Amino acid sequence: MSNDNSPSPPVSAVRADEVLYNVARDYDRTIVLIDQFIDNPLREAIEALSPPAASVLLDDPIFEDDLQRAPMLLELSNRRPEHYALVEQSLKLALEQQAEAGAVPRICAWLFGQATLERLRSAMLARLNVRYPSGDAVYLRYFDPRVMPHLARVLPPSSVAGPGGGSSFSDLLGPVEKWCQLDRDGQLIQHGHAQPVSALQDIPLRIDEPTMQAMERIEQINLVVRILRARRTAIGPGIDAQIDHHLVHSASAGLEQADDQIAYAWRAVEYGQAFTLHPALGELMRMAATQGLPLDIVLKARLHSLD
Repeated sequence: MSNDNSPSPPVSAVRADEVLYNVARDYDRTIVLIDQFIDNPLREAIEALSPPAASVLLDDPIFEDDLQRAPMLLELSNRRPEHYALVEQSLKLALEQQAEAGAVPRICAWLFGQATLERLRSAMLARLNVRYPSGDAVYLRYFDPRVMPHLARVLPPSSVAGPGGGSSFSDLLGPVEKWCQLDRDGQLIQHGHAQPVSALQDIPLRIDEPTMQAMERIEQINLVVRILRARRTAIGPGIDAQIDHHLVHSASAGLEQADDQIAYAWRAVEYGQAFTLHPALGELMRMAATQGLPLDIVLKARLHSLD
């Protein structure tokens, strides 16, 4: 098992099948997690599979009117060539989908562990609901590969002792021993427990206020990355934390609108101190905040030399 909750070092996408095989050979089966909200690209292959594979749905009440949209856990035997061929096909599809700009991932993850399929279903269903500090429960698509690496970054590795402690990344993984997924670069990464775990309760995850706010910034971070990529800006390790820092700073400086925070963050990454220390920046941010003007338009008009 991993000794921390950070993803393992990324592996070249051309070797992803080899890496996944090396993980799978230590287990009897691979659980493929499929997001069926749009469609299931493996549906026909699953129906044609012989011998058939077991599957269960994460049938949260939000899907009660259309269960076919609920996420699927597909159990494939690593000892049956016909089954493992479908594991390989799922990886190929995931790589193809990841390469499509803006595509919603359907093949989300490959899960490994000793828990039964029904045990996994029960555990993951419970974790789809997050308990906010207000007491409200919110549906969390934590299984989305665009979300999971952020949760590994913002959640503590293991539970805080004592009453009132928030949930950890280990709590989120539950009975899953190894969680494999593609990152935004099409590289295979693994998530694991910070330390061996014993019995885990299947209760909604509980988070504190700072963690809730960090989770709410995940979509903004991903949007900033998309902007930077469109501008062909170099993106290195630690970019998510760097962007998050700029988002928090922009909010503390009075920018309340998400679009304004995004406009600040991508420029802060691309131009560095030439932007963040620009003598006119403070006044332009105040203008945008107080007059209700989009910061992006203000900066393009007044700091056009940067853009």
